[in-house]
Amino acid sequence: MRRAGIAEPRREARAMYNNLGRSLFEILWLAGAGRGRRREALAQSALDCATERALLDAALRGPVVIAASHTGSWEVASFVAASALRRTGRSLTVVVKPLSVGPFNVFCMQLRESFGLRIVAPEGALAAAIHALSAGDVVVMLIDQVPDCARHGCEVPFLGASAFADRAPAVLAQATGATLLVVAAERRGAGQHIRILAEIDACNVHGMTRADRASAATKEATATLERFCLSSPENWLWLHRRWRCPPEDINLSRRA
Repeated sequence: MRRAGIAEPRREARAMYNNLGRSLFEILWLAGAGRGRRREALAQSALDCATERALLDAALRGPVVIAASHTGSWEVASFVAASALRRTGRSLTVVVKPLSVGPFNVFCMQLRESFGLRIVAPEGALAAAIHALSAGDVVVMLIDQVPDCARHGCEVPFLGASAFADRAPAVLAQATGATLLVVAAERRGAGQHIRILAEIDACNVHGMTRADRASAATKEATATLERFCLSSPENWLWLHRRWRCPPEDINLSRRA
């Protein structure tokens, strides 16, 4: 936080951990709550009117890819978005890496599926995501995780240091002609406020190769997220290893 220029890093770090703790207890409570109590709890969170209208308008135009991140209570935010889309007959398909703690991973997967999310693993995710988009689903991919290997990403400046960003959301949008939306969530009292930060054109490749345009769209999405993190630092997960090298590159170095 100091490197990124946050004015009061200790205070913001405490606020981040507070949000993280509250988010953990929220999902534990939701796992045990009945359907009626779940609806009441989710009613405290919402897409603002402009965001819901923009999301549904984009879905009416064609495929939609959401570039999401570890902001707010991201699990609750996905449940709220899935509920909003379900009212239009659509589903939310989310590409997620399995958690390293096996039992907690099983718990999270079951909870997500109970809220109607369709889960896709990173392996073979592009083909599965294209299929989901063709079926009318909205696809969510994270933009603040390190890709498995450097060739799948591009180097971007992020919060005061260089990081690798996954180009998959931009590549998927290019392949399908989808609208690419950068979305973030932030805590407001007992609920989550979810909004679209930007709509990015990943398909216009005039004067650029497709690969260069995907990288440019990825950098633009990352810069959008960076502005959100600087304006609302307590709502992003600063503690995860965002600036590490891609795992495949680390393994190659170890073998060498």
